Amino acid sequence: MSLDPQQTINVKLSDYGIAAFATPQGVTGVAGTPAFQAPEIQKDYTYDEKVDIFSYGIWMYELLTGCLPYLEDRSSSEIKKAIQTGVRPDFRKEGYRLSYPYAELLMNECWQQSPPSRPSSYEMSAFFKSTDMMALRALYPSNQDSIYLEHVTCHTIWHTNFPDTMQCDPSDKILLWNNKKENRTFVLFDLKCHTIRYNDSLPGPRVSCACQVEENVWLGCETNRVIEIFGFVNSEVPKVLWTFSDFEDDILMMQKHESEGILTVFTTLANGTLVIFTKMVHHRKSELIEEEDLWSRQVINLQTRGRPAKCMIITNNQTELWVGSGNCIVVLNIQTREIVDRLAVTKMSDQNALISVMCGDGEDTVWTSLWKSGFVTQWNVKERTKTFEYYCSEDKPLHKGVRYECGTFNNLFRQPTIEERDLKVKVQSPICEEMKTFGSNNNRLAEDTLYKRPSLRFPTRTYVRHKSSTASTSSTLDELTSNSTANKRNNMFNKTVTSLRFVKGMLWIGRTNGDVIVIDHVTGHVTGVLADDHLKLLGNDNRYIQSMVPMEKDSKMTACVRIRNEARGRRSLVPNLSLERKQKECYQILVYDIWSSGQFNHFNDKVQEIFNE
Repeated sequence: MSLDPQQTINVKLSDYGIAAFATPQGVTGVAGTPAFQAPEIQKDYTYDEKVDIFSYGIWMYELLTGCLPYLEDRSSSEIKKAIQTGVRPDFRKEGYRLSYPYAELLMNECWQQSPPSRPSSYEMSAFFKSTDMMALRALYPSNQDSIYLEHVTCHTIWHTNFPDTMQCDPSDKILLWNNKKENRTFVLFDLKCHTIRYNDSLPGPRVSCACQVEENVWLGCETNRVIEIFGFVNSEVPKVLWTFSDFEDDILMMQKHESEGILTVFTTLANGTLVIFTKMVHHRKSELIEEEDLWSRQVINLQTRGRPAKCMIITNNQTELWVGSGNCIVVLNIQTREIVDRLAVTKMSDQNALISVMCGDGEDTVWTSLWKSGFVTQWNVKERTKTFEYYCSEDKPLHKGVRYECGTFNNLFRQPTIEERDLKVKVQSPICEEMKTFGSNNNRLAEDTLYKRPSLRFPTRTYVRHKSSTASTSSTLDELTSNSTANKRNNMFNKTVTSLRFVKGMLWIGRTNGDVIVIDHVTGHVTGVLADDHLKLLGNDNRYIQSMVPMEKDSKMTACVRIRNEARGRRSLVPNLSLERKQKECYQILVYDIWSSGQFNHFNDKVQEIFNE
């Protein structure tokens, strides 16, 4: 015998003992195992195929936990009463933690009390085709958690040992900073134990960026323009240990680098300044010297006329620092601390361009994207030239090639007219003005080029700094860090790039529609789409990826998702929001396994094999 339907003899399981005659109005009659019976069967109502969906949800609980449902109920009457009152099996009471939250979402949907609220078999098949079914490993907070996140300004990874004994081994923790008006709080979530270690208030300025340095976390703050050193010292609760102050502008990003016994922290400011902190790793601390006094500080003007330095990456085998400042890249030699090159990303007359995100492989390739743009540019570090463009605004990009050689993308969007063919007129596509210079190898920025800094709050206006300005820095940094809304001049890109990460040969790109596309940088094809249309988290379609941070030695990727309060479109296949959550904007952390190209291809091949696509 075989389970293969192609074989001559194969096994089929069925139960004709409970079969009943079906009419167009449905079926009546009570039969089956009580714990798997839908409420409408027990009430002797007319029912349809949605009762099988309910039973499938109960079966998923038994499959995922290995426990029989309703073990606490000793009789069939007690089980029926529990089902009719909306009580469902709770694996958390049994001490279980599911490793596949996507399956949990489907399970909760299948056993909904109302039959129309349950998914159809077609909708369920869409669930199983999604990469999230296997790649999504944690979701916080889930619909069952009693807390929710709001006003998350920064999320980072903290690998530390707690001062007291814990049941879990030391591992990466997810550190979140929230800021609502004057109230600043932090949440420390232990992914391995699925527990909230800390959820405390800590007065202070809003945190815009963070970076772990040794055992502590450096917090870049706005308003007060300080760096706070956050960690443990003879206390059970982490606190601010000391601060660095006297910065000229808001702190946008920090990057750590260690080489030859020297620990360096690079810090970029909103006025185009780079601040470098340096410390000898093996320096013996004297009791008379404070920890902050061991760090030296150097300030470098990037000479970009005050344009914000929002992102940076260490590349070229740890010898160069590429800083995105305004619409150009400043290349800094890490050893000599000298500026060795400037590369123009767009034409210099474009005053609104701002390099917002950047990533690299650490050797010879860097990827950049402009603020509120649907394109990602690939750079050759050695030659200082652009090599490819990635078009990231595709509606359904899975299995599509999105990479083009520089200068060839525009020609794909418009065909010349007959008159233009006769005149052999060279046509430039109107799809995006910023693409006009992408094909040029003349990327270096002239030293005498002058341009003005744009407003961070109003990118279409010319920015003029006034010492007495009373503009809200909170609103300013919101505009600078969120990348949440499509630019009017670039409004053909309703899905723009918000974050970039390169791990295991794959380019992860977060978008404003709330999904993450994963591109094989060798072939330029999209091999995976995560958090796609089938995973409208918390029942809301209006969301976007705010940031992504890898963890556990690049084995997992964390994504911070911002979910706005209004729902759009048809009902989503996830548990419903409580009334309190519906009225507020909230955030959620997704944790994915980082797959290689081969793993993505294997999953896609299996989906096609199973569903005969």
